[in-house]
Amino acid sequence: KEEREREERSLRRWLYSYVILQVIDEMKAVVERDHVTSHIHHVVTGLGILCDARWGKPRTLRFAVMTLASEVVAPVYQLYSLLRARRVAGGVGGLAARLCALAALFLTLGVRAPVSLLVAWRAARDCYEASHSAVVGQEEVSVDDDAPQPLLMFPSLLGSLFLLYLDYV
Repeated sequence: KEEREREERSLRRWLYSYVILQVIDEMKAVVERDHVTSHIHHVVTGLGILCDARWGKPRTLRFAVMTLASEVVAPVYQLYSLLRARRVAGGVGGLAARLCALAALFLTLGVRAPVSLLVAWRAARDCYEASHSAVVGQEEVSVDDDAPQPLLMFPSLLGSLFLLYLDYV
């Protein structure tokens, strides 16, 4: 039991760290007057992960931490944005910007898209299972760590699809 509690605290720390990074990223986006989709991304993902960190059971926590793998694209997008903001067009800088764009495309297709689709599938499945597991006339209360949490997974479903949309607009 102590080991499980230690794992749960560690998972929550990872998620809270991500939320802090989203706040910092949003402050940068405000200063740089980024497009509204950037602000929506920071708010939606930050709040979603914050809810998972605060109310998630171990199953939800492990799943939320796994989804952070899709953020592997973030440094490439950041570098591309920096190079584009400096209007680097030719020479080594122009090549770097094109390589960043290409890396962003491959990481999005190879990592973020599959993770987002997995989240969407898993969230839809958990919502379906939770809606079909209720006992007629009674509310089933589960203390099981592996029980689906549809109130947390439904926003994850919407958020994962929204991230895919943002990556392709």
